[in-house]
Parts: sequence; C-alpha cells; structure tokens
Amino acid sequence: MYALDVAGSKVLASAAHTREPLAAPPPTAPSMPKNMVSRLCESKKVCAAADMQLQVFYAILDQIYHGKHPLRRSTTDILKETQEKFYGLPYVPNTAWQLRFSHLVGYGAKYYSYLMSRAVASMVWKECFLQDPFNRSTGERYRREMLAHGGGREPMLMVQGVRPGDRASRPTTCSPYLRPAPSAIGPLYPIRGGASQPTTRSPSPCLAHPDWSRLGRVSWTPPMHEFVHWASSL
Repeated sequence: MYALDVAGSKVLASAAHTREPLAAPPPTAPSMPKNMVSRLCESKKVCAAADMQLQVFYAILDQIYHGKHPLRRSTTDILKETQEKFYGLPYVPNTAWQLRFSHLVGYGAKYYSYLMSRAVASMVWKECFLQDPFNRSTGERYRREMLAHGGGREPMLMVQGVRPGDRASRPTTCSPYLRPAPSAIGPLYPIRGGASQPTTRSPSPCLAHPDWSRLGRVSWTPPMHEFVHWASSL
C-alpha cells in the first residue's frame, strides 16, 4: 500500500524507528549505524524555523496580492513592506523577484494550503502512525478512508474517517492542531472563467477551511496571524 503512496513512504522512511523494516540490508552488507540514522533525521530539522518563516511570508504575500483591488501601490512596494514585516531578511533594493515567482499567479491565493496540508499530515501521522507505523488495521483504514477516494470525497470527511475513535459520532470540527477561528471568515473568490467574483460565507467553527468540499476551487482569505499558529503545529 505504502509503495503506491509517495508521501506516505517518505514520512515512514524519515522516521528513525522504521529504518530496519524499510531498509533491511542483504545478509552480507553492513548495517547502517543507528547514530548515523539519527544524525540524518536531525539534519532535516536544521533551519526548519527559517524555512517555515519563509513559507509564511510567501503565503501572506499571496493573500495580499489577491486581496482587495485595486492595490493602489506597485507589487514591489507591497513586497518590500510585507517582507520587512513578516520575514527575517531585509528586502534588497531594486529587485522584483515576485515577477518570476509563478506560484503567486497560478495558485490564485492558495499558497497557504502548503502549510495547512503539512499541519493536517502531521496530525494524521501523530494520531495514527507514530506509535505503530506498520499496524495493519490502521493502514487499511488509511487506504479505505483516504487513498481510495482520490479527489472524489470531501477532504474533511476523509481526515475524520482516518483518525482513530468513533468516527460516526465525531463532530465536524477541526483537530486541536488547528485553532478555531476567532471571528468571521473573510470573503471568498470563486474562479469563474478566469475572473474573480467576490462572495460571502457564514463563519465556520473550523479555521482550516469553511467548507473543505470547495478546497481547491475557491480562494479563501484567512486571518494572517493564523499562519503562525499553523506553523507551530508542525
């Protein structure tokens, strides 16, 4: 099952306590020292906070660019102000790298979904696989509730289905890894024929998305300070 799921295989392979089942060497080959595996795992955490800050900065910049229009300022001026406020490195004068950063155009205000997806994946790993990555019943539930549907089922229902516990009585709210929204959700911008048409939506108890069935088909503007909270859950 995991051989067909690249993301799942990568998570399992990077977990030190799964090294022997996944990478058993031939009888004549020397085994990789466990301290080497531990150092490799620890090396992946180097500069993790800096990378997270960069992703938060990208997500916030993306939200501003796709927010209220007209912007009334150049995209470069907005970039400079946002970078000085949300990123640790200063803006370099006379540069406009946002013009070459295609994610700010093609994703349509959804760059934040990188962070949200990592938070949800971390939640599933910690709740379902951390203690026993090769548990057969858990793996079957993951295949049945999440992988089998592809993109044909609401993401929230798939996440709820794979989590342990009584799924039939589980309330449709976010995991504690994602904090409830303190106020009403901002405007949504459904993409119709390439044009963004603002609409409104009632507040949701789930910050992750007011309606996960529309994830990927609309642009949603979450409160900017919530990106930091998402990052802390990873």
